[in-house]
Formats: sequence, C-alpha cells, structure tokens
Amino acid sequence: DSYIPTSYIDDETSRMVVYRRISNITNTKEYEDFIDEVLDRYGDPPTQVIVLADVALIRAYASKLGFDRVIIKDDKVLLYYAPSRKIDMFAVGELVNSKEFEGKVLLNAAGRPYLHYMPMKLSKKDVITNTRRLLTIMSDALEKEKEEAASFYCVVCLLH
Repeated sequence: DSYIPTSYIDDETSRMVVYRRISNITNTKEYEDFIDEVLDRYGDPPTQVIVLADVALIRAYASKLGFDRVIIKDDKVLLYYAPSRKIDMFAVGELVNSKEFEGKVLLNAAGRPYLHYMPMKLSKKDVITNTRRLLTIMSDALEKEKEEAASFYCVVCLLH
C-alpha cells in the first residue's frame, strides 16, 4: 500500500518527481521539509505518502546506525545489525531508557545481533511511525555521543 494515489497527484510526471524526492530523504529535516512541501503544493498528504516518507527515513537512519535489515510487521519490528558493525550501546541505552519505548525494546546480542521492538496493538501506519521515531532517538543519541566525544577530545588537548 505504499504508493502516491492518483487522487492526490494526478499528473504522472509530478508523481515521479515526488517519488524521487522521497527517495532522497536522509534526515528528519529533509523529512519535515518534504511533508511541508507536499502539503503546500497538493494539500494534506494521504497515509500512503506519509508511509512512503517514513519508510525512506527509516532506511536512511537504519543504514546510518549500522542496521542492514529491517523487518516491520504488525506485532514486531526487527532491526538486524550488519555483521561488520558494533552495537552502539549509548544509542541503545538512550532508546530503552526513553519513556516512549521503555519495556518495548529488547536487544538480542546472541548470534547476529538485532533490536526487537514490540508495538502494542497499533495500526501498520503507527508501527511504521513509531519505528521512525525509534530510529530518530537512536540517531540523535549517536550525534550527541559524537559531540560529547569531540568536546572531551578538545578538553584533553587543552590539558596537554
């Protein structure tokens, strides 16, 4: 059900431009800019367009965070780490300690590591939206960790 309805954008060329725009979403700002842009040009985006944008952002953040496989079902989301990637425990800690996902995320480190998110009786759209939110929390934590490491490095440099 991931498509742009002709009832929303009837011109095929314009739909293709929007599909390309969606495929270029790599962060929250681009996601929000996209939503604002289609809202301004075509009116309130239907669920299908929101889901397409959510999935694009999920893919971008998953890749950035070291996941190479994402499985989204109604009752679970599995995010598999790429074999070559180490688990960023700071990002996982931020996620499991968030009020939003507390008690809903497990880390399985045996065999091929993965995160298991267990949504509680949500629609497919809400599961996708929450998965986007989950990855946003982890991505923000990764950025925060990098900033803190850079600040620490600068302090250490100043001390020597």
